[in-house]
Amino acid sequence: MLGYIYWLQSKIFLDMVMSTPNSRMNRNCNKWHAFCEKKEPQKTHHLLQLVMWALGISLICMNAIVSAEMLNLTITDSSGNPVNNAVVSAYSQNAASQTSMTSATTIIIDQIDKKFVNHVTPVQVGTAISFPNHDQIRHHVYSFSAAKTFEIPLYKGIPAEPIVFKQAGLVTLGCNIHDWMSAYIVVVDSPYFSTSDQHGHVSLTLPVGDYELRFWHRDADAHSKNTTQAITISAEQETNLPVEINLKPPSFSGRSPASMFNRGRYR
Repeated sequence: MLGYIYWLQSKIFLDMVMSTPNSRMNRNCNKWHAFCEKKEPQKTHHLLQLVMWALGISLICMNAIVSAEMLNLTITDSSGNPVNNAVVSAYSQNAASQTSMTSATTIIIDQIDKKFVNHVTPVQVGTAISFPNHDQIRHHVYSFSAAKTFEIPLYKGIPAEPIVFKQAGLVTLGCNIHDWMSAYIVVVDSPYFSTSDQHGHVSLTLPVGDYELRFWHRDADAHSKNTTQAITISAEQETNLPVEINLKPPSFSGRSPASMFNRGRYR
């Protein structure tokens, strides 16, 4: 039924073009039509039908591409407090609509005042990340995570080559010189993802269809980590959804920077 509607729209469009006597398209169409009618009148009729169906299919595809709606999430903990730095990714349940395109832009995770900036960074599979060091001391960035194992030995400034993350999963960063430095890269196999702000808000623009939402947070407990939720995005309708994540008390690994500096270490 939908195909017929778009076919009818295409036919009306062609009729409008043909009814405009002074348009360039009309003149060209008339010349082409007159030539074809002399040669193969029956084939000309079938060809025009094919052109209209092709236009109809094109309009269907264009409608599918541009039909995207906003999904607004508010993420809180079990006490109703907003959750910052929660990563949300959406996976289309229609394989044909799930694109594998990755960003050509290199992502930056900086090192400033002996901290990684940003603390949590979601990226799509295949993304390259650079780790510049803007401190006046050297850092040694590394990860032993299964999704990506690498290290950048002691350096200052900008490393020669970015690191490409080719496998989905969690990558935990550390500095081999400064124990308290840590950060997280959440590598997702989806083009739809974002991170919640300090108010727990996060928004995604999604094409109409069915999705599985996945949530990650550093302090999520065993019942909430990698939580999933099904959702349907409807045409011409903004979706607002509350999400609750149970969090564990924050844990800190390593020693405090103050105790290290008091002993004259880690310059």
